[in-house]
Amino acid sequence: MAQTFSSALLEHYHTTPQKVAVTLLHPREDDLPVTYRELVEHSMAFSAALDAAGIMPGDVVILI
Repeated sequence: MAQTFSSALLEHYHTTPQKVAVTLLHPREDDLPVTYRELVEHSMAFSAALDAAGIMPGDVVILI
């Protein structure tokens, strides 16, 4: 069975939370490394905010 993105992300969160997951590139400032811990924590906070706003699965959300 194939592993989903979210399950792979959580696996890294539990096994190597301090490892860099992604690096955000910025043209005029220093690049920003984001650890698995930070990525999961921000994702969970964003998910909670969507839930609190009443956003449901299948709803369209625009990110700016």
